[in-house]
Amino acid sequence: MQKVVFIPGLGETGKAFYHQIGNLGDMIDPIIFDYDAFETTDAMVGQLVEILPTDCTLVGHSMGGFLAQKCAAQIPVKNLILINTWAKPTYEFLEQNKMAFEAVDEIGLEAMFKHQTPLLFYDKESQLIQDSIKALLEKPPEVYKRLFHALSFGEDLSAHLPKITARTLIIHGRHDVLFSQEQHQHMQNLIPGAKMTIIEESGHVSPIEQPQAVTALLRLFIGE
Repeated sequence: MQKVVFIPGLGETGKAFYHQIGNLGDMIDPIIFDYDAFETTDAMVGQLVEILPTDCTLVGHSMGGFLAQKCAAQIPVKNLILINTWAKPTYEFLEQNKMAFEAVDEIGLEAMFKHQTPLLFYDKESQLIQDSIKALLEKPPEVYKRLFHALSFGEDLSAHLPKITARTLIIHGRHDVLFSQEQHQHMQNLIPGAKMTIIEESGHVSPIEQPQAVTALLRLFIGE
């Protein structure tokens, strides 16, 4: 069984990979990495390096994908699967992160998520939006402020990506409003041998919005 470490996006839990974990049980031994308690991405990755099984697969979504790249540039892993993430933050991303940090105190988590979460989905009428808001509200404001602050330094991993030796698959949701196809292409160009695929009718949260497609891609890639 392949050891697979799933790294959720900011505010997410292992529930975000429910379909993938539930339907790949015949071929993977899943581990969920929780980084909520750490103050910096260096500390997050330091802990990840400590717990990583040998010859494993890393699957990271959004902030989890950023951490997965940073980790894979430091130590060898077998496979690296990056979903709707970034390596080089844009000015818009840093401004959005700053506004989110301030919004936690100014308007509260619930109001912020009710405004922002629908933007992350291709289908703006999906019941999944309300389910996602409910899941995000399970964590206290302190966690979000800590994670927003950790991202405020604008780390650029571009110079480190050529060090990655893992077989790499980059998954881009066609309608992701946070991270563009060009940003994913930038990652593909720098990670040796990386492949990129696009999921149609998907926004930022592809593992939730198009779970069958993401699961199928993981099965094919890990099973090669």
